[in-house]
Amino acid sequence: MTVYYLNNDKNMTMSFTLKKEIKCITIDLANKIINSLSELKDKKETFGKICIPDFTYGINENIVWYESDYIKGDIIKSEDLDVVWNECVLRKDTFTLMNYHRQNYIRCYNSKKIYYIDLNDCRHAPFEERMEKWYKHT
Repeated sequence: MTVYYLNNDKNMTMSFTLKKEIKCITIDLANKIINSLSELKDKKETFGKICIPDFTYGINENIVWYESDYIKGDIIKSEDLDVVWNECVLRKDTFTLMNYHRQNYIRCYNSKKIYYIDLNDCRHAPFEERMEKWYKHT
């Protein structure tokens, strides 16, 4: 679902997009990222209170790209990290979001929902690895 914002004069709505390109050293790495983006797209509704913006993605040789809705909002507060803990670290599915820095989670101005914005940083990881990364980065 594309996110629309009402302008200050309240006479038009706008949406914004963000495009990210990742130049990979090998085709194997590029394919690994593409596979993760594909799985994220399939599972985007399974992260509970964490939303994944709409996105498209592709590959051109060793360059992976994705274009997603730009979410206008603020970096989540420290007290919101419990949502990340519950929805990502404690997640039963081994496929999860793997970046636990607050700046990768935005609280949307309009909906007040939390969005994850670093879409290429998701993959399968065992619980122990998620815990280690959590304590290293929070």
